[in-house]
Amino acid sequence: MLPYLPTKEQVAAFADQGSVDKALAVDSHNDTAWHVLGRWNRVFAEVSSAKRFVAGLIYGQLPKGSYEEAERAMKKAIELIQTV
Repeated sequence: MLPYLPTKEQVAAFADQGSVDKALAVDSHNDTAWHVLGRWNRVFAEVSSAKRFVAGLIYGQLPKGSYEEAERAMKKAIELIQTV
């Protein structure tokens, strides 16, 4: 449903990494949670500094993501899928 929400609600829902952290705390072998964490990091790593500034003024500070963390999480998800 995320694409159908207003932008402010999309940012609020997507900016919260807490659910993924909780899922991984319960089951560190949850490949879906690792995949979501990878996508989360990639999306926030791709936000330009100009967009980050404007979004910060309107919606509050956006979390930072990194391509390195995105790659690490995706590799972990792939590794877990391959062991099934």
